[in-house]
Amino acid sequence: MGILMFRLFKRLSDEQLINKIHEAFKNLKLEDRYYKEQFILCDELIKEAKLRNLCCSKEIMYRKILHK
Repeated sequence: MGILMFRLFKRLSDEQLINKIHEAFKNLKLEDRYYKEQFILCDELIKEAKLRNLCCSKEIMYRKILHK
């Protein structure tokens, strides 16, 4: 029997998915209470981006995700 994968963000366009990832990381930096749920959300978003083989430049990644 095979394992079924449920992709939550399958219907989002590539641009919407990237914006959702940026928003999720921004919320992760701001909130301390629900960090476990935010980690799970970020993990699912990154998995979807990897399945679609999306990439962004290092400058954008640093500016929008890593920089506080």
